[in-house]
Amino acid sequence: MNAPDRYERFVVPEGVAKVSYERDTKIINAASFTIEREDHTVGNILRMQLHRDENVLFAGYKLPHPLKYKIIIRIHTTSQSSPMQAYNQAINDLDKELDHLKNAFEAELARHSGSGRQPRDDERSEIFIQGRDHHMANEKSSNENLPSHAAPTPAMTSCRKKKKDDATFLEDVRDHIDEFIHASMEEHKNCFKKTVKKMFGMSKVVAQRNSEIKEVESSLPLRTTLAD
Repeated sequence: MNAPDRYERFVVPEGVAKVSYERDTKIINAASFTIEREDHTVGNILRMQLHRDENVLFAGYKLPHPLKYKIIIRIHTTSQSSPMQAYNQAINDLDKELDHLKNAFEAELARHSGSGRQPRDDERSEIFIQGRDHHMANEKSSNENLPSHAAPTPAMTSCRKKKKDDATFLEDVRDHIDEFIHASMEEHKNCFKKTVKKMFGMSKVVAQRNSEIKEVESSLPLRTTLAD
């Protein structure tokens, strides 16, 4: 078999740097970072952390090939920052967030251990969720203090019949799966029809906007200049 060895997925070869930096020569304040032996786990969480930085104009990542165990992260910032500063800041913020989750989990684990019993699996999940919700609440309060540059995008409607505003992530997923399993075939058909109609409606709006733009362009007078 030509399958590569499993250790190649996480062992960095000798002479290869874990992270390499390449500045973009065509766009100002843009660069690419190549991280060896990482995948979507690091790429996605780092991308989301970069999106929280108001000085980051663009942040994305890609995997060049399924058998090439590396990710390429591209960052474009304003003149107030630089890709290297944004990258280091995102790494530091993630370290603090993970440390907070770890400390909260260990504190609850020590509290349960002191009572003479080990926490159950659902209690471990609840400890993690409490730490995550605490961090998200702090992020929300800090984002509310920032000036809003654009109106929020309205949420898309769904076919779900029941929702809990105060439900945790796991509860929401559990309710969603339960609704999907116990829904009748007629309910699935109606939900599918609503989704298709919504997609066609959005397509019509886009087509109408494009036609309006073309009509405006065609109504503009032509200017010609005759040379002497």
